[in-house]
Amino acid sequence: MPTRNNFFWGFVVGGVFFFLLPPCFFAESQSQFEKSKMKKISAFFVTSDGQNAKSGQVLKPLEEAFQDPDLKEPKKPLFVVTHEGAWGDYKEALGQLKSDNEEEAILLFHSFLKRFPDEGLGQNCLYWLGVIYWKKEQPDLAEGFFRKLLQNYSHQGEGPNFKIPEAIYFLAKQAELQNQFGRALYYHRFVIDHYPKFAIAEESRASVEKILRSFGKKK
Repeated sequence: MPTRNNFFWGFVVGGVFFFLLPPCFFAESQSQFEKSKMKKISAFFVTSDGQNAKSGQVLKPLEEAFQDPDLKEPKKPLFVVTHEGAWGDYKEALGQLKSDNEEEAILLFHSFLKRFPDEGLGQNCLYWLGVIYWKKEQPDLAEGFFRKLLQNYSHQGEGPNFKIPEAIYFLAKQAELQNQFGRALYYHRFVIDHYPKFAIAEESRASVEKILRSFGKKK
């Protein structure tokens, strides 16, 4: 029959075993906890409006936390015009970029924006400046150009010169870089929902699947 001494020594042995556990055991447990928490968060963002796919209920606090006003159509989008000579200047800047002369391309894109502030190709210049700084591993500078594009140009358009969907996609990649996966899903879903016919939507779909799969949730 168990005695008080047996309980005492069992407690002591158990305590010693606990303190002898390697630190990686606790680190792994904490990692599993964080992963479980992010799995729950990611489930909230299976649609761009912040709804839970199972219940269909709007999760108001999370929705407000992850809404981005720059994704709304600007109240006064820039009225764009076409200037004579603008295409040649833009083509020169783009040529420098394609030749990996990034610093020269940066100067030419900035010069273009200063010379033709209301030119339709201005959104292309902002987009490529963002891409350049992203490649240079300066994501904060890149985000600034993508947001300027979103804040000043209409979110409705088509064709190769319409860069709004790509700008939003890069905001999603920026969020991924910062391990803000709920925010990343929000941006990717926005691209998928609002620009489904654009090629970048496929990239967003692949990113969504990868994020959800990494947290053990199937699409």
